[in-house]
Amino acid sequence: MVHTPWLDFEQKINTYRVQDNMFIERNRIFNSADFGITYGGNIGPAMDKKFLKEVNGAMPGKYVSYVVGLFNGGGYSGEENNNNKVLSGRLSVRPFTNKLPELHISGYFNVGRGNSEYNPKFNQLLGFIAYTGKQLTLTGQMHSGIGDFRGEYVDENDFSKAIENDGYSFFGEYKIKKSPLALWARYDSFHLETLDDANTKRFIGGLSYTVNKYLRLVLNAEHNNKTSNENNIYELNLEVSF
Repeated sequence: MVHTPWLDFEQKINTYRVQDNMFIERNRIFNSADFGITYGGNIGPAMDKKFLKEVNGAMPGKYVSYVVGLFNGGGYSGEENNNNKVLSGRLSVRPFTNKLPELHISGYFNVGRGNSEYNPKFNQLLGFIAYTGKQLTLTGQMHSGIGDFRGEYVDENDFSKAIENDGYSFFGEYKIKKSPLALWARYDSFHLETLDDANTKRFIGGLSYTVNKYLRLVLNAEHNNKTSNENNIYELNLEVSF
């Protein structure tokens, strides 16, 4: 059981997993771990250790970082239902390492089949840009593909025919200087090419209070559009990390 190449990376930038899944997993495209193998590293030297510790350590390479993997395709909670393997990979680049190391651009792909006996296509492309500063974090991502890892996004009349899907998500966090408080927000838009042209839009935002390096309180609200079949959410989370 190993991390897949994308979500482990994103969750080091958008650290509010305690609220709910990241955008791509929330919409059931793929999840964060699977049975398989991964290999990753840097092209060129590693980033300065002080920067990785004090600013953000999601991308360890000074210039380029990469991860590739080959997986069963059913995710961490699913049995393998066919003989297909899913090939996935992430490539991240700092275009202005010396002048703007906080900026990095990433691409992700997977090629394979959904984890069902019908073997529907499961191909995805994702683009991501992030600014990870000490106080301000901003990200934007877009994805486009066909199918999903479970083989659920299929034509009800032909289970081997996967459904096209696309979407985008934006995230931002501002850590108030010399304060344990931070403001954060996220906006998701996901489109599934079904007969009823399903669209899901959600806005999530809130306030966090860092007690110490182990404890954080997260107060947030989530608003979902009427077609998403999800309720609005208001919650207070206690995050314990070690």
